[in-house]
Amino acid sequence: MNALEPLAVLVPLAAAAALIAVLDRIGRRAAEGIAIGAALISLGATVALLVRVAQNGTNVVWFGGWHPGNVVGLGIAFAVDPAAAAVGALVAVLVTGALVFSREYFAEVGTIFYVLVLAMLGAMIAFAYAADAFDLFVFYEVFSVAAYALAAYRIETKAAFEGALQFALTNTVAGLFILLGLALLEGRTGELNLSAIGRSLVAQHDAGVIAASSLAFISTGLFTRGALAPLHFWFDEAHASAPTPLCMILSGTMAPLALYGFVRFYWATYAGAMPANLALHGFVIGIGMLSVVIGALMCLRETQLKRAVAFSTVAHGGAALVAIGAFNAASLRDAALYVTSYGFGAAALFAAIAILRARSGHADVRALAGAGRRLPLTACAFALGTIAITVVPLGTEPLARGCGIAVGIVTGGAFARTYWRIFLQRKGRAAEPQGVPWFMLGPALAFGIAPLAFAIPAVREFAALGAAGMVDRHAYSVALFGGAVPKLAPPPLERVGVGIALAPLGAAALAWLALVPSRAAVRERRAWSRGRALAALAKLHDGNSGQYIAWVAGTAAFAAVLWAWAG
Repeated sequence: MNALEPLAVLVPLAAAAALIAVLDRIGRRAAEGIAIGAALISLGATVALLVRVAQNGTNVVWFGGWHPGNVVGLGIAFAVDPAAAAVGALVAVLVTGALVFSREYFAEVGTIFYVLVLAMLGAMIAFAYAADAFDLFVFYEVFSVAAYALAAYRIETKAAFEGALQFALTNTVAGLFILLGLALLEGRTGELNLSAIGRSLVAQHDAGVIAASSLAFISTGLFTRGALAPLHFWFDEAHASAPTPLCMILSGTMAPLALYGFVRFYWATYAGAMPANLALHGFVIGIGMLSVVIGALMCLRETQLKRAVAFSTVAHGGAALVAIGAFNAASLRDAALYVTSYGFGAAALFAAIAILRARSGHADVRALAGAGRRLPLTACAFALGTIAITVVPLGTEPLARGCGIAVGIVTGGAFARTYWRIFLQRKGRAAEPQGVPWFMLGPALAFGIAPLAFAIPAVREFAALGAAGMVDRHAYSVALFGGAVPKLAPPPLERVGVGIALAPLGAAALAWLALVPSRAAVRERRAWSRGRALAALAKLHDGNSGQYIAWVAGTAAFAAVLWAWAG
């Protein structure tokens, strides 16, 4: 059996269990060292597996010797294709960086914090690698429950309690919808392996309603956890109250994992029985465009910086979903590069915001005017994060590209203006530059620089290979159940001249936005933000958990009826 897959998952989970066993008997630095060490081992295993998959193709592990017979998979399988390997490595990089950042972020922190982060790390990697539906659900629940607890880490504050409660309630309902969808699939097919379910659905010509309903429930659950409108209302509250390391993980990995889960479920399980039709295209693209509009407008309106980044995650996730809604390999590759670049950019922004709050005591842009003018490295991290979420072109599909450009202009413009107010204005009290530790600055700068890797042709070619593997359900099935795996034909790389040309133009536009006269800009923004439509939109984010759950249930019902009728 290959050792890398279990190593990447079991080391952080085993380290979490060991820390629980000695919960109050070791000091903070010892717990911290164990957690970072385990994360680094997991990171090394995911990167080594990424290299192996790039060289040799999909790597399959059936645990416990339960190998399939006649395409009936009773055992637990990990199928690590290029996409799964890349997602696992991304998770490990961001979580390891968040752990390093947390070393100086907390004045005091208990061992339980490291236990929860390690549990999230192991479960998220396992989610990326798992090839059967039930284990996907279990691992998703493990890291979701750990995230609920981390969101309530500062439980002594009312905001933390309310944010964590809304997070937990809404996402628990989302998990129930996912479980209901899986129950429909298992009851109809008798299978839990993703590929085996797909083969069974194709063989059963009368399974259309079951397939449509289960996909609607699973998609709604995943879109809720991916913070896509109108299922995103819990997201900004969770970010506002959660520790910054968790915010990095939520926006950088948890939201993209939901998109990955949807793509994996659809192409491995549903593509044969439910080829993409107008209803499927329309619903997915509609959710994406609604997320673009709501996320971008709320980001532009928001003055609390962590909430602003959360709303930008909603908008950028929506733009990526518009690309995914084209249901082809080229758009999927573009969406993967886009959300990965955004994840690093958002992590850099969160790190810079945390440093500003540590230096000044504030996280609201109105109280931070001029506070960062003596923090040049923090300003650099903030600028790199802003560029990363702004100038990455989104693909060859005109609609997706348009959404990506629009989101970049609006959210990038919002953060560019914030940059000007915090780091370039001369009024206000400047934060003291002494004492910003490298354990905070290092991850912030590294996250900001990381998106430059996506300009490397080899990285883009690997993304193309991963996208081709995701949409080739036959190759995925053959890798799991035996036979000759056909050679993947990745889509041709698009000409990147347009994207390269847009990058300096976008940067120039952001500079102009940041340098417009401040008083006129503030008056204009205040007048616009008083508009009835925007006020009504803001009122929807009022913390009413019952309302949030109603949106989840209504979306699931609408999708189920639409897809069953269209099928």
